[in-house]
Amino acid sequence: MSRWSVLIAVILVMSACNNNPAAVNDGKTQSESEANKTPKNQSTSPQEPEKINKANSEKGTENLFDFKEYDGTKEITLEWGGQQSSAQFMKAPILPLGLYIPDKMEIYEFEDGNRWGYDQDKNSISILEFSDTYLTDLNIQKKELQKFKEYVGSHQEGVLITDAFVVEKEKHQYYVELRYFEDEQDQALPMFLEVVRHIRHVAAQ
Repeated sequence: MSRWSVLIAVILVMSACNNNPAAVNDGKTQSESEANKTPKNQSTSPQEPEKINKANSEKGTENLFDFKEYDGTKEITLEWGGQQSSAQFMKAPILPLGLYIPDKMEIYEFEDGNRWGYDQDKNSISILEFSDTYLTDLNIQKKELQKFKEYVGSHQEGVLITDAFVVEKEKHQYYVELRYFEDEQDQALPMFLEVVRHIRHVAAQ
């Protein structure tokens, strides 16, 4: 091939490249273009804040506990589910708290404090100083209890149900547990909620 033929061939190649720059930088241009694209099905806004806001909006707005100071009243009338019962005040042996216990319930004494319930302690209320360990097994959220601010969750093992609440009084936190068998839920839960609603704080003497 003559020198002129080679020169003409080089000019033709250069001319073709100038008319199609993407052919020269194809790898780089395509890579940069894809990097700047947002996938069609992917949102550019974070989802976590939305989930948090939704959870906050579903938090309870009603106080179950008021923890009023005990005024010395020995007996009151409790009402739940169309029932009424006189209830006697019982002081917790360890904690500065007390409950009004209806006639159907009785006291069960243990080293770490009392439980209040019926049917030989199969269905009962207990109150303890709060500890994080009590929250470990609470893997259920019961819709009918979520309206209460103090409700922290429930647990069911076989036919035994536990509902848990955490409440604070004078910078002390207490763990309140309602425990009952599944076939007793319709009877036990309304009564227990009425009892804990009237827990009183007993000032040190």
